[in-house]
Amino acid sequence: MKPPLFVIMLAVACTCSADTLRLSAVQDTAGDDADRMTQTSPDGEKVYFVKKKAVIGDADVKEARPSLITEAAIDMTLTEAGGKKMKEATKVMRPGVDRLAIIVEGRLVSAPVLNQVPLGRTFVIEGMRDLDAKGLDDLARKMSGRPPRAAGESPDPIPQDPKIKTVPYTEEEYQQIKAGREKLGIYYIESVPSDEELNSTQLIV
Repeated sequence: MKPPLFVIMLAVACTCSADTLRLSAVQDTAGDDADRMTQTSPDGEKVYFVKKKAVIGDADVKEARPSLITEAAIDMTLTEAGGKKMKEATKVMRPGVDRLAIIVEGRLVSAPVLNQVPLGRTFVIEGMRDLDAKGLDDLARKMSGRPPRAAGESPDPIPQDPKIKTVPYTEEEYQQIKAGREKLGIYYIESVPSDEELNSTQLIV
């Protein structure tokens, strides 16, 4: 009978540690409904009281990737159900005041202040400045439930904005546009006037 008992205990332990990601609200004071958690960063340690109840978890995340627009940030996309949970939880929070704790594998990695409320299915987690490109990529993969990259595998390259080729107007096109705008009372200055010309201009009042 001992082996089955060991298997049951192991299964229970695995269930308790299965959640890789949890986002929970931060409260101002300690309480039975909150855990005292410490965030360690190059700036030192900060203590937060994080509510035990999760706003969202692993199953609510559709995708998490390093942001292509914002530096040191992660773009989050939730499932439809996850977006509803997030909106419901954050609509009563105060922008610029209240925080959401981001807990990955049981460790508090960040507790950013909400810049706007409510949040929905898509939002950006900023302030990950203590992570390099690989660290940011590893964190995003954990948050989205993806396996770590193989040894030596580089993060996905950030796509560059496509170069837009500009073509100048032909003289005929320019004159047509100019004539059309003059009909609307919009006139062109063909050249930049010199200081002497500007100083000699008389204003008619």
